[in-house]
Amino acid sequence: MIRVLHVITELRRGGAELSLLGLLESQDSAAFEHQVVAIGEDGPVGDQIRALGIKVAALGVKAPFGGVRGIMRLRRMVSQWNPDVVQGWMYHGNLATRLALIGKAAPPPIVWNVRHSLSDIKREKWLTRRVIRAGARFSSGVSATIWNSAMSRTQHEAIGFHAQRHVVVHNGIDTDRVQSGVEARARTRSAWGISEKSRVVGSIARFHPMKGHRSLAEAVGQLSDRGMDVYLALAGRGCEPGGPAESAICDVPSVMDKVRFLGELENPSNAYSGFDVFVTPSGWGESFPNALVEAMASGVPCVATRLGAVPEIIDDDGFIVPPDDPGALAPVIEQVLSLSEPQRQSMVARGRDRVLREYCRKKCTEQYERMWSDLGAKH
Repeated sequence: MIRVLHVITELRRGGAELSLLGLLESQDSAAFEHQVVAIGEDGPVGDQIRALGIKVAALGVKAPFGGVRGIMRLRRMVSQWNPDVVQGWMYHGNLATRLALIGKAAPPPIVWNVRHSLSDIKREKWLTRRVIRAGARFSSGVSATIWNSAMSRTQHEAIGFHAQRHVVVHNGIDTDRVQSGVEARARTRSAWGISEKSRVVGSIARFHPMKGHRSLAEAVGQLSDRGMDVYLALAGRGCEPGGPAESAICDVPSVMDKVRFLGELENPSNAYSGFDVFVTPSGWGESFPNALVEAMASGVPCVATRLGAVPEIIDDDGFIVPPDDPGALAPVIEQVLSLSEPQRQSMVARGRDRVLREYCRKKCTEQYERMWSDLGAKH
């Protein structure tokens, strides 16, 4: 049995955290044993992982203070459990794995997991830029790096990320859970107070400036100003009523009386059923947006900005626009909303077929397990 220690930044609900959860739900428990360590906060995803019978620990490190103490605790945990592979997740988790094993005799192989695109490092926070640069310096001592988009790999290699081995593994979703929600549409619209005749533009993402909530609100505002009966529905951490997303778009004309703040959703399936078009409006940093793939699997037409793996995901079965350009986003959303029913059905059918074929969880899990088996057998 291969023992894998996962080191992740935190365990609140987010794309990387849910990808880890999905991986642990679908892994071969007869061949692998797992433990999880969060460098920062525990959270609801940690509880879901514990429910699988997997041990979870949270170090509670609040950068930049406590970092050294957290690294030493992680080092002791590695010595006590003696994993065959240490799997890092995201920049801080990745760097922590490398620093914790410096100078250790016969250290286990380290695998990094980079889940961010890097179109412009200057747009990242100061501390995040420092962590990224440190990651580049320490990357040569890593056995392998997993990227969730080829674009992310290219961008990071340009600033010095050079592990001994590189593998692109696209995120996988549970296609059995994500189904077309035709039956739930009327119920969902009723809960939102929106009639069937109105059009709904939806997005699911935690609130962060890079996620583009402001650009999307401005685009929908332009459509409303032109007389379109259109609503905006925003879901994700920070998108609850009175949250930071509301503060960020409160001065956008023609939107605030036609926006629904849905907050963080444990299961977004019903929300997808209420959307007429799904938009990933990120301005930077996006590498592989899980919600975009889930929306396609749910039979929703999609629009997304040209970042990371988006061109591979959407291909010709959706619409791609430049980042940070509400003026370009608005007419594309309008174009999607104006599709005839046969055009719409053809588009979503092709997109759903691609997701089921290329981005299923089983395929993703098998790629991780081959990596762990290969490296763990050599430890």
